[in-house]
Amino acid sequence: MINQSPHRTAPNSDLAWRVIENSVDGLLVIDSDGVVQFANPAAAALFAGRTQKLIGFQVGAPAISGAVELILPRGDSIRYVEMRSTEIEWEGSTASLASLRDITENKRAEVQFQRLLEAAPDAIVVSNRAGAILLVNTQTENTFGYSRDELLGQRFAMLIPESDRPAYSVIREAYFADPQRRMVERFGLRKNGQLFPMEVALTPLETEEGTLMFSTVRDVTERKNAEERSRQLEVMAAEAQAANKAKSMFLSTMSHEIRTPMNAIMGYSQLLLRDATLGADAKEKLKIVNRSGEHLLNMIDDILDMAKIEAGRMHLTPRLFDVRGLVRDLDAMFRLRAESNGLQFEVIVSGEPIDYVLADEGKIRQVMINLLGNAVKFTRSGGIILRVQLNYREERLWLSAQVQDSGIGITAEEQNKIFQPFVQGQTGQRVRHGGTGLGLAISRGVAQLLGGGIGVSSTPGVGSLFRLEVPVERGDGRAFRPHPGRVIGILAGAEPPRVLIADDVADNREWLNALLATVGFAVRTAENGEAAMRVWEEWAPDLILMDVHMPVMDGLQATRQIKSDPRGKSTVVIAVTADVMDDHRRLILASDADDFLSKPCPESELLEKLRTHLRLVYIYDDEEAAVAPPSEGNPGPIEPDLDSLRKLPPALVKELRAATRSGNKALLDELIAAVAETGGAQSAGFLRHLADGYEYDNLVHFLELACRP
Repeated sequence: MINQSPHRTAPNSDLAWRVIENSVDGLLVIDSDGVVQFANPAAAALFAGRTQKLIGFQVGAPAISGAVELILPRGDSIRYVEMRSTEIEWEGSTASLASLRDITENKRAEVQFQRLLEAAPDAIVVSNRAGAILLVNTQTENTFGYSRDELLGQRFAMLIPESDRPAYSVIREAYFADPQRRMVERFGLRKNGQLFPMEVALTPLETEEGTLMFSTVRDVTERKNAEERSRQLEVMAAEAQAANKAKSMFLSTMSHEIRTPMNAIMGYSQLLLRDATLGADAKEKLKIVNRSGEHLLNMIDDILDMAKIEAGRMHLTPRLFDVRGLVRDLDAMFRLRAESNGLQFEVIVSGEPIDYVLADEGKIRQVMINLLGNAVKFTRSGGIILRVQLNYREERLWLSAQVQDSGIGITAEEQNKIFQPFVQGQTGQRVRHGGTGLGLAISRGVAQLLGGGIGVSSTPGVGSLFRLEVPVERGDGRAFRPHPGRVIGILAGAEPPRVLIADDVADNREWLNALLATVGFAVRTAENGEAAMRVWEEWAPDLILMDVHMPVMDGLQATRQIKSDPRGKSTVVIAVTADVMDDHRRLILASDADDFLSKPCPESELLEKLRTHLRLVYIYDDEEAAVAPPSEGNPGPIEPDLDSLRKLPPALVKELRAATRSGNKALLDELIAAVAETGGAQSAGFLRHLADGYEYDNLVHFLELACRP
């Protein structure tokens, strides 16, 4: 008979024995001599035998308090068994009832858990509600610098800097009040006193002892450093973007403010050139106005080009052009300048006998003008040679241009810098010519955009050789059409095409009105977008030249409203603006405008846009397109007369030099008139030619020659 205690006897019934026999836990009755007196089937299974084999087996007296862990062999494996004992009365004597539970799977899970803990890349700390550390892994030792023995039983607070412990205590209390997974970021404290940023994931761990706090600690020093570097880069990028935006806004504003008045200046000068009553001299002066305006616009375009290159926004416009014609233009442009400086100028064209190629002529011309201009500036004696060659390399046609001079040369160190923006060689800075230092930077950017490159070889005191090489495509000369000349009318149709000019600047409206009316268009004007809407509704123009920036209603808003109306689908709208930045162009085209025209509007480009969109046929002045040979009315280039210049009064020459250096054009014109009055008509004509073309460097050069005996 089994008693659960010395004083209480269990009922001797079939039900009680069935419970004992079917229990999943093993049950042993062990007498005071340590001999098994009873074993149920579960106990026999644990010892890998039958019940009868266990009875009488000497196992020793079990401990009465606490649990004992046994390791029992079982074939090639072992089983882990937890044994708990209690005193009972067995057949009139005191005995022990041992309860045996197979904990092998739990033990294996515990071992697996321990392996996972040790394999974890993060520090793992298990602590109880009181904050005592119950379990750590090796990574915890590595992270904090303590040994396992130094950590177990200690408070988690030892791993937190003292200043941060109150805050962490609040986090711990909140966690145990509501045990849910949460992430916290605090500073950790190593054994050596070093602080480091750590990310802690708190996860509830349910055990027999209650809920524990399973803390996964990750040292995030590298991540924080990377985040700080990233933040600094973001700040730098934002500052650079803001600077670029400010630069773009400045360039856009500068371009707009200069181009707006230039639109009227160049527009009226082009309009006056159509006046048949004007004499040749007056027309020549108007051409000077146009050339001077184009010179100013080219300077603006240089700055804008540099900005576009830096932003990767410059685009190519390939077209068919005559290579030999380009060379002739460059020859005519630079020969006089070179020879007026006492330099020889030679042009050599060789290679494939191809006249016409397809490429961006404007950009190739821009680079070659820059290289030749620099050669003239920095060469004091000797000469300049331009070599242009077309050759096939690897089944591709290349245009090669070499500019060789006998100038001051460039040091090896400076050759690596001169293609950077706003950089000039020290040698170049010592001579009398200035400059912004953008030319070569733009030239290299343009050459690379064209798919080629530009290089230099130079020896100080001997000279320099700049090489430009770009790929081109062979063109069909039959498709080449020279400029047909000035438009003088529209081939007669049913009625004149209707054009509405919307611009808030009266000068712009008036010159465009006069030009288009002269050609044969029917024209009306409006001073803002709202007025343009009214005229459009009343008059139904075929085409609108819509200025973008206008008061009351701007041109973009007016364009959107017109295009949103079914009647406006057939109305061509060409946006006109002095802002030529690419972002602004995209904004304009996004407003449903059909095309874009920048101010100042060259007459030829304006009329070509109208011809294309309205499908017109123009009447041209063929004589205007022809190049007049030298004659009495067109004497050709004006040659310098050094003997006459040397006869000028020294005081007058001194005043001329001072006016030229200061850029005082009005005073310069008065002094040149004084030269004519002294009897030096040819000298005055030559000086006026240079002054009107703003060739001040050549002007100073000849005035210096006049001072020499």
